[in-house]
Amino acid sequence: MVEPNMEQDFKYQLIDFGHQQRLESFNGHLVCRPAPQAFGDWADESNLSQAQAVCQRVGNKNIWTEDSVFPENWVLSFGEVQVRLKPSSHQTGVFPEQLKNWQWMQEKVRTAARPLKILNLFGYTGMASLSVAVADSHVQVTHVDGAKSTIKWAKENAELTGVENQIRWICEDVSKFVKKEVRRESKYDAIILDPPAFGRGPGGEWKIERDLKPLLRNLSKILSKNPLFVVLSCHHPAWSSADLQSELEFYLGSQFSDSEPVDLTIESSKNETFFLGICGRIFN
Repeated sequence: MVEPNMEQDFKYQLIDFGHQQRLESFNGHLVCRPAPQAFGDWADESNLSQAQAVCQRVGNKNIWTEDSVFPENWVLSFGEVQVRLKPSSHQTGVFPEQLKNWQWMQEKVRTAARPLKILNLFGYTGMASLSVAVADSHVQVTHVDGAKSTIKWAKENAELTGVENQIRWICEDVSKFVKKEVRRESKYDAIILDPPAFGRGPGGEWKIERDLKPLLRNLSKILSKNPLFVVLSCHHPAWSSADLQSELEFYLGSQFSDSEPVDLTIESSKNETFFLGICGRIFN
């Protein structure tokens, strides 16, 4: 069987970035939206006039301009995964910088060639859940997010992709859910988590500086005897990918043989590297 080239099939391109904005193409539809980490000048500012939808920072809110236009059936594909895009705050429903993680996890799942239970925490619209589910029909994913609207969106994406029967949906505070899983003595072969730096949900307030370490400590208790990987990513200005790698090694190192830091970056069409997040992986 020839596996699809996920990178070639991913119909996304970062056109340019600068002045705390980025210009992107989602399946041919050009979008300009805020990007606080995009310092410096545009490589070619003339491209901005081609944007079909523009999101602007107004006060403390991100607002799409009234003349922004979106496709009626806005779907982005990568490999077998189908994702429905929607304008939400300054987001579209997909984090393109995570592509290298989706590819890496798919390869780990395919190489393992065994039934796997995978836990996806802070699962958002389900890109990571779908990516591992399509990699092997024997994979069972537990997808956890604290927002009902986001769970509904992720379910739509799973139905589009045809893997809805492989995913269990949990709308609950992540830390509370994991504590329950510890008491239930549940076990997972792989764990994915992409926590926000700060957030409010059904369990109260989440602060990554305070809450990440207790969460990792509990995750060590629900890993199977033969775990495959844990992937931790986030967007924290004061931390590095090496910091995340160190945290994974400290709390989970005895259960894995290797680890690595991964900067989440995208190359623009102007061959400029745009840094968007940090990641640590620990694996066997």
